[in-house]
Amino acid sequence: MRLLGLSPEEPGINEVPSNEKPRSTVHVRCGASTMKR
Repeated sequence: MRLLGLSPEEPGINEVPSNEKPRSTVHVRCGASTMKR
């Protein structure tokens, strides 16, 4: 899963539990992280 790959790079995503926030929010954050690169 992409989340696992981003977890070590972005501790923020790892800290926030998937159950707490919907996948939509996490997906958007992953996209923003990739764009920052």
